[in-house]
Amino acid sequence: MKAINKITSALLVLGLGITIVSCKKETPTPTPVPTKTELITGKNWMLTSYVMDNVEYYDQIASCQQDNLTIFNANNTVTIDEGLTKCDPLAPQTSDGGAWSFNPAETLITLDGSEYELEILNSTTLKIKNTAQVGGMPSISTIIFTKQ
Repeated sequence: MKAINKITSALLVLGLGITIVSCKKETPTPTPVPTKTELITGKNWMLTSYVMDNVEYYDQIASCQQDNLTIFNANNTVTIDEGLTKCDPLAPQTSDGGAWSFNPAETLITLDGSEYELEILNSTTLKIKNTAQVGGMPSISTIIFTKQ
């Protein structure tokens, strides 16, 4: 009888050990956070808002330009895609949109020589703000692009 109890105890301990080992949770591998350069490059960004001095000007942009796509390339160039509606049917589908770059801290973006504060950059939204002097007065422009 003692032998049976020892065998039963040994099987119970072995069974619990196997259960404990098999129930051990694996530590998930953390998903790397994309850099701002990775978030902005190679995507199709469509202008969805252009506010200057608290006035929305997006509706004043020609409808044939409202579907244009801005593509920030990894080589720090910008490509403009005419989208589905071209203002000039004979114009090429894509054109050179100039150059872009981040400052080292990736808090400012320079677009063709103009510097913008990076307010939002995530997988769906790019929001930038520029403050310039116009006629000796500060003028603030806020531009929002949405990823397509």
